[in-house]
Amino acid sequence: MAPHHQDPEEAVQGMLLCNAAYAAGCHWGTFRLTNEPIDEPPRKLGEALDAAGLPRQRFRALQPGEVWDVPAV
Repeated sequence: MAPHHQDPEEAVQGMLLCNAAYAAGCHWGTFRLTNEPIDEPPRKLGEALDAAGLPRQRFRALQPGEVWDVPAV
């Protein structure tokens, strides 16, 4: 799926390149489309945020239908 999606590490890099204060990952875990465990993307996102030294609350992998009130910057 690489030609059409970012993996968690790429998504964190994109957040940094855009100088975004917050980011949300969406449409993961709705359908099993790959051979990875369905809970792997949010776990890897947390690892990528940790590796980049970013607080995990700045980039959330939202559950289907979840609403996130992003703090004002």
